[in-house]
Amino acid sequence: MGRVSLTVNLEEMPLSDANKFWGKRLVSSYEKFKMLCVTGGVPRYLEEIHPEQTAEQNIKRMCFSRGGILVEEFDKIFSDIFGNRSEDYKKIVTLLTHDSLTQTEIAERLGITQTGGFSKMLRILRQSGFLAQDYVWEGSLKKPKLCKYRLRDNYIRFYLKYIAPKKELINQGLYQSLHVEDLQEWPTIMGLQFENLVLNNLNSIQESLQISPASVLSAAPYFQNKTLRREACQIDLLIQTKHTVYVCEVKFRKQIPLSVINDVQDKIRKIKVAKTTSIRPVLIYEGELSANIKSENFFSHIISFEELLG
Repeated sequence: MGRVSLTVNLEEMPLSDANKFWGKRLVSSYEKFKMLCVTGGVPRYLEEIHPEQTAEQNIKRMCFSRGGILVEEFDKIFSDIFGNRSEDYKKIVTLLTHDSLTQTEIAERLGITQTGGFSKMLRILRQSGFLAQDYVWEGSLKKPKLCKYRLRDNYIRFYLKYIAPKKELINQGLYQSLHVEDLQEWPTIMGLQFENLVLNNLNSIQESLQISPASVLSAAPYFQNKTLRREACQIDLLIQTKHTVYVCEVKFRKQIPLSVINDVQDKIRKIKVAKTTSIRPVLIYEGELSANIKSENFFSHIISFEELLG
């Protein structure tokens, strides 16, 4: 009586399933990447893809045309789910458009007192799939205590960054001739979107690295603040097992330079691990690799976005 037999939290589709919406057409992983960076793995949005059209054409039709599904979707979602408190929830997701923040940092920047009601709002946004709660590795085998909230939903970030500020112009039909890659800060935002795709598909990453799920102690972005004894450091994804730390660099660029090796070496130098722990650098990428990256034999694994699509 009154006992719940099953709770289903409907999440985004894995990349390998999202890939099926293009059927057997010979579409490049880069085109698929652009679409998935805008829609994530949300089936309702993937249903709107016209596989015969380019990513540019699909994005323009869905995001920058009057009446496009992703032009109006944001307000509908928040009104339907959150009702008269929708504006409060919008403020939180808008704040997280560029940075992952702790609960205290979110409250301080919004000028909100940390009450049970505020914690509940964060929990609801997490359960709704809009936010992720990443526990930050602390260099030991103990369960991490520090956590940061990340905007998990790729559509929400794309909407807040590019659609919402120009919505009036879009509805006037003035964005029909837009070239998507000319959008301000496009490479930076696509980099963030790609990181989200990777973090939302950790199971696929673990399979590629041949890591047993039972051996994983933590898997999340890593943030290290500057102190008198250590330098600041940020790692896109750090996976810790009992005897190994995988330092994963997530890179989106048309041409990924050899300097990515120096960047990762510098990050590894800044973190502290036990002498009995191995460090394995990993590169997860979309784009073209510079010729010498593989021959340098620095990365223990190199995983392409095409591989993640399955």
